Amino acid sequence: MHYSRKAFPFFLCTMDCIEIDLISRGYELDAQGLVSPHVLLRYMEHLRWEFVGRSSTEVKALFRKGHTFVVVAQTLRTAGDIGLATPIRGSLWIGRTGRTSMDFHHVFHRVKDGEILAEGIATTVYLNRHGLPAPLPGCLNLAEPDPPVKLDLKPPVFAAMPPGSFKRSYRVRVDDLDFLQHMNQANYAALYDDARQAAAAEGAYGPGGIGLGRVRYLHIEYSKSALPGDELMVATRLNRSDPVTLGFTLCRGEILLSRAVFQV
Repeated sequence: MHYSRKAFPFFLCTMDCIEIDLISRGYELDAQGLVSPHVLLRYMEHLRWEFVGRSSTEVKALFRKGHTFVVVAQTLRTAGDIGLATPIRGSLWIGRTGRTSMDFHHVFHRVKDGEILAEGIATTVYLNRHGLPAPLPGCLNLAEPDPPVKLDLKPPVFAAMPPGSFKRSYRVRVDDLDFLQHMNQANYAALYDDARQAAAAEGAYGPGGIGLGRVRYLHIEYSKSALPGDELMVATRLNRSDPVTLGFTLCRGEILLSRAVFQV
């Protein structure tokens, strides 16, 4: 898939469409020398903070007073690998606004030839300074946008986690947190990916290394926050084999914090 520059005529001109250039760095690469999915989620977050930074003085004032967005779900689809020192152009626009929520759409393509590398959608909820969902203020409650590209990243169907699924425990560390004092959204993807590779190595998905390879699609939903010191349990199972689709849950005791689906 290829997006030409002409597909984004409003970027850098309006509050709801922005574009920035990135270069992949060595510390962002995994053991295979490639940018992993959780790093791509950080790239998406970088774009959203850039959105805030380029917004009106009124929007910036709200964030300084403790108002913010939290991610409640996100979907990522990759179409190519990103190696060391790859110039990337990231684009963000608003795909949907609701009473208290907003969808941010993200696309990353290679600067050299414009080839699409990844695209993602993050559904966010606006929180007031008390940490409660609140109606979008006038400076954010934009008219229904006319996005340059309509992303079609439908969430998957979740399957129940049966007894005997592969499980792995994890204790939330201080360096997992972000400034909102809970585990950052990208760290969930890293936690799920660690569990995936451990389960595949032990044959939990089936023989022949099923579940290994590059993650080409993921969808994560966030129900409750993981806090420092929490003892968590990741469970995973093979949902289907063609394409290889893996299900995950993350629980604190009996409380479901998050669930996810990966395709490899």
